[in-house]
Amino acid sequence: LYLVGQVIMFVFRAAVLRENFAESGGALAALLLPWRHMWYLYALVFWHLTLPVLCWLRDRWRLPGACLGLALAVGLALAGGLVEWPFTLVRVVAFYPFYAFGVLFRPQLDALAAAAAEKCSLRRAALAALLMGYGAYFLRVLLADPILDNSPQLFHDVSYAGGDTVGYRVVFYLAGILTTAALAVVFSSRHRLEGLGRHTLAIYLLHMPILAALIEFKFYDLMRGKPLAVVVLWFTLLACATLALLNWQPMQTAFDKLANCWYKRK
Repeated sequence: LYLVGQVIMFVFRAAVLRENFAESGGALAALLLPWRHMWYLYALVFWHLTLPVLCWLRDRWRLPGACLGLALAVGLALAGGLVEWPFTLVRVVAFYPFYAFGVLFRPQLDALAAAAAEKCSLRRAALAALLMGYGAYFLRVLLADPILDNSPQLFHDVSYAGGDTVGYRVVFYLAGILTTAALAVVFSSRHRLEGLGRHTLAIYLLHMPILAALIEFKFYDLMRGKPLAVVVLWFTLLACATLALLNWQPMQTAFDKLANCWYKRK
């Protein structure tokens, strides 16, 4: 799936962005090395190599094994900040604890979802916590003066020497793990998160080309100098239109077939 995605991005870069690959390492490097958002599919290859070890810890030692596995994953990720990684490998290491958590604590997450399925109040509380927590953070970013644009703190895509810190990453992992647990509660009754990765493949692969097109056709420039409420409404409408396009049934059918490169559906 990574190679298929890279081919799509290679064609986009050549045909739309008119990129000169000779200036960026050559066509072969452009085809094989992750370009922007392709790092995630690249990372899945490395993360899946650890799956047998994570499953052994979880199944052999139960909760203590899961805790040990998560501690090792977080330790690896924190130590990874000491290294200047090439080819976006920093994200492979920095985001690994989330993958490890999902594998190691699958039984606990399933039990949490089952309990929440019986208690509507629990689901409502989790949804309220998510809306308030992320809503408050969204407003903080939106209203910050000067504009909050600290990539290391937001994405952890550099080493500590590049501006990231251990403290940033620890908070990042805590927020991600709590969010995962809350989502398991909110969507417990109908298992709406099952197959989410497969059904959002079109959004994942095409969001960068769509963003480039919106910039190229100056959709964002229309909002310069407009009131904040108008800007937020415009961006919301663009996002909804994009989601509607990418969830169009013919689009979904095509990407469901593409997803079989990774998800072996029966």
